[in-house]
Amino acid sequence: MTEIVKISKGSKPQQVFDEGDSLAIGSKIHSFYWDFDGPKKIDDYEPVGVKDECGFTRFHYHGLIIWTDFVKEETKPVVSFFTSFHTPVFCTKHNPVSAKPGDIIHRLHWKAFMKLWKILDSKDKYETEPYSSKLKITEIHSDKKFTLNKAKYLILFTPDGKIDSLPLSDAIKLKLKKISVT
Repeated sequence: MTEIVKISKGSKPQQVFDEGDSLAIGSKIHSFYWDFDGPKKIDDYEPVGVKDECGFTRFHYHGLIIWTDFVKEETKPVVSFFTSFHTPVFCTKHNPVSAKPGDIIHRLHWKAFMKLWKILDSKDKYETEPYSSKLKITEIHSDKKFTLNKAKYLILFTPDGKIDSLPLSDAIKLKLKKISVT
């Protein structure tokens, strides 16, 4: 099975699930799995997708992050997973143009994430490791799948923060515009 990204060395997901095209963008989504999330013993799925030079990740269950101009190794984007919460981050030099989720809890998580992200954004080269041996085509529970209708806000790590500037089809841009850009 084919990897869609390169993961930074040390990320060590326990399994990776192929969600198919759960985002309905015309590309596979891989969910990286751990059996804990921070201090909690809970199933933690961290979805990652790539389409037309854009990376897609979920932020704290309800945020959709779109990344552009990311570092690549062997033609694939490099993704790191932050802390014991495993937040997926495409390695890019862009700061978020659109940020600050609407509700206070998500804003607090976002503030902590941005402090950690600053540590990662200064690198040009990353050591990566394969994950294909952990990749499984197995159905995951529907409430764990990454879908656009679950996204409550959109965060863009792009040069100008405009959906229309993304290298995506008009149909996908129209779907993204229905999500609240913060």
